[in-house]
Amino acid sequence: MALSPEARSLAARCEPRVNELARRMAREAFEELPGYAELPDDVKDLEVAATVRHGVRLFLRRVSEPDLVQPGSNRQ
Repeated sequence: MALSPEARSLAARCEPRVNELARRMAREAFEELPGYAELPDDVKDLEVAATVRHGVRLFLRRVSEPDLVQPGSNRQ
């Protein structure tokens, strides 16, 4: 499915805010998960936020450059 130029533009504007988004997700959105609130703050701030940051960046790059083949992907 082809993405619109507007979707690519939105992804490009979100890229600089990935750190903020990852922190917000690690602090707010995931708090609803059972047991998440009991995790140490450094785990939430570092490990979980880093994982979220990586996933969001991969998503945004895929949206902004749909034909880009990532190392390790199954795309030819």
